[in-house]
Amino acid sequence: MSFWNGLLVPLGGRDAQCVRQLPVTASISRIHGSPGWSTVERMCKLRHHVVEKRVQRRRWLDFSSSSSTITSRLQLLKKVSNFTIRRTLHIAMLRSRTIRHSASAYFQRDYSASPKLELPHSTPWSSELEEKRIRLQRPIQFPLPQHTPEVPPPRRRRRRDVAVLLVLSVGCVLLWVFFSSRDFSTHVLDFYSSQHVHPPSPNPKLVQQPTSNHPLNPPNSPTTTTTRRRQFPPLVTKIPETRPDASLLHSGLTPTSIDAQFCNGASPCRVLLPLWIAEQESRARMHLAQVLRFAGALNRTLVLPNVGRSRVGACGRWEFDVYYDVGSFVRSGGGGGDGDGGKGGKGKVRKVMLMDDFRTWLEMRPVAPEAQMVFVDEATPTKEGVYSEDANASLISGDGLLDVHVDKDALDLGDPRLRKTRCLASKFRQLDFQGRSSLTVHITFPEHQKPLPDGDVLVRSLTRPEVVRAAAASSLAHPTNPIDSDIPEVLVVYWDIRHFPFSLNPGAATLEAVTTGNVDTGLDYSSKIHGLADRLANPHAPFLAVHWRMETVAPAMMPDCAEALVDTLATLLVDPTLGEDVKTVWFASDFPWPVSSGSGSGAAALEEVSMDFSSDEDALQQQGKKKNMDVSVTARRSNTFRTVAREHVEAIEIVKAAFRSGGSLDGWKLTGITEELDRVRREMEAEGKLWVLDEDDEEGALLEDPGVLGVLDKLVAMKAALFVSGAKRCGRVSTFTRQITEFRANARHSHAQRNIVEVFG
Repeated sequence: MSFWNGLLVPLGGRDAQCVRQLPVTASISRIHGSPGWSTVERMCKLRHHVVEKRVQRRRWLDFSSSSSTITSRLQLLKKVSNFTIRRTLHIAMLRSRTIRHSASAYFQRDYSASPKLELPHSTPWSSELEEKRIRLQRPIQFPLPQHTPEVPPPRRRRRRDVAVLLVLSVGCVLLWVFFSSRDFSTHVLDFYSSQHVHPPSPNPKLVQQPTSNHPLNPPNSPTTTTTRRRQFPPLVTKIPETRPDASLLHSGLTPTSIDAQFCNGASPCRVLLPLWIAEQESRARMHLAQVLRFAGALNRTLVLPNVGRSRVGACGRWEFDVYYDVGSFVRSGGGGGDGDGGKGGKGKVRKVMLMDDFRTWLEMRPVAPEAQMVFVDEATPTKEGVYSEDANASLISGDGLLDVHVDKDALDLGDPRLRKTRCLASKFRQLDFQGRSSLTVHITFPEHQKPLPDGDVLVRSLTRPEVVRAAAASSLAHPTNPIDSDIPEVLVVYWDIRHFPFSLNPGAATLEAVTTGNVDTGLDYSSKIHGLADRLANPHAPFLAVHWRMETVAPAMMPDCAEALVDTLATLLVDPTLGEDVKTVWFASDFPWPVSSGSGSGAAALEEVSMDFSSDEDALQQQGKKKNMDVSVTARRSNTFRTVAREHVEAIEIVKAAFRSGGSLDGWKLTGITEELDRVRREMEAEGKLWVLDEDDEEGALLEDPGVLGVLDKLVAMKAALFVSGAKRCGRVSTFTRQITEFRANARHSHAQRNIVEVFG
């Protein structure tokens, strides 16, 4: 036992206890070399390792060594004649992650043929050793572990099954989409257009295929066209218009059901579309009220036209509510009256339809609606008092005040009379004009003629039976409409008159009323424009506003008129009562370039124009000519003021010089719509707000529209404490100016205490 006593000292602690618990100490005592010591040490450490692992929630043993290392350890333990230790080692090995082998299969072997354990001669034999004699089974080779496939846990199997089902579903949907359409790219375009995302544009492969009569083919070359091979993703050349598919919309629908849906239960629909109103915004607003009265008299629903560039018509860029308030227009009914020529009651609500709803009605209708074109203009008599007649039209009705001509053929969309409304063929291609000929109504407004033609005469002339029959008989391209052969469903009106056939008050249709526009429109501007006008004007209140229309003034008079304007401003602003607290002069004009008393973009633009005029002045004077400058379309503040003379620029320089240091108006600020819009833009950008007047105007083009700029100038001038406009010699009393003065005359606001209107020149 001296060997074991020496062994316990270096082990110590739990290792010493481990050695004492070894069941067969006599067999181990034969081992005197270092291999024996190493074996005993490994056995004890392994035993402690197994016990600790059992205590720690019976987790699996994680041997860091490979299976080959464990096998080498087992070969070393063959020399140990303790079956209990061998069994413990083997069970630990079987529980390791490298060997998944059944321990019961190993211990059920036959141990009868195992060799006997022989003890050294120095060890005394006893009955206890005889009972503990062990026969060891020494297999030639340990059974190798069988690598069975690892079964994933149930949760992981469920996730895998769900992923497989999802992939199969997506594949089935893609196959269905591919085989349900001849062109798979249409589905892709619909998807990207709905998501507002543009797919990438790859370099497509083109295939040459023969065709015939291609307009772009060069002469003396084979007639070919290029068609793209089907591919994904498709090449997108433009954003497709989000219009519904006609084949899907028309399934199961009838004209009666569609008409009842869009026309408040009425079937068939009777619609009036204002294609064009000739006047600019200030007077076009009043003419639109006349057209609304006209539609009410014909018992038709008015389609609210688009607007843009100070014009009103179906081809405008912006929706109607960008300029105007739809609610006020509908409630007013076009300024009162019941639609009987201005001889009825007031306040009746009219039937109107938005432009987008009208286009949707056209596309959803399974049968194209019949349409008829009506041109309404003013006839100009010759010196002999005879009115000119159109060779392609026949006079059907005439009473001296109003003549109705019927075209001999159906409407041609290339008609020269439609040169300003080319959108009729593209935006309203569903309209059928082949069933009825166009009508032309010539209204005569000679000077000092009484009685004047009114709206009742216009309505009676268009509804006469002979006019309706002549229009239907002149065009035989299509059979008559089985629903109603006398009345077309859509009446397209080209309104090109300067007078107003519908008067506000019964019996008040005097020459002055229909000429000057003494009619009530009841049409207010949109709330967004009013809000922007308040933001432009409020920081300068109280201020003075000037409106100077230069278009009709003789260029030679411009410098003198500018001097008269400066004198008038000095008189008003120096007055201690009228000019109290007034520090700003708002300059509104049809002059195309901005005017500013400071050094900004407006001053730079005007300086460039002045230098351009003075560069060739000497050469032009030698030739006896005057130089004029054409105004670009984007810079025009008026659609009719297209040429600027040198005298116009000189007049603006005179006004600017008065506000400079040492001038008669030194100390006051000169500003305009362009300068103040720049200020508001900077303020909104600093506040982190989007600088747009309408949500659809992503590029900010609406704030460069001449119509919007003119409306803002008008609303700001209405808020001014002092207002100055040009007299007949230096300007023109336009409808724009008259609307400002009438509003100020009827104003009952606190800021109107100094409601002074003055003229210059």
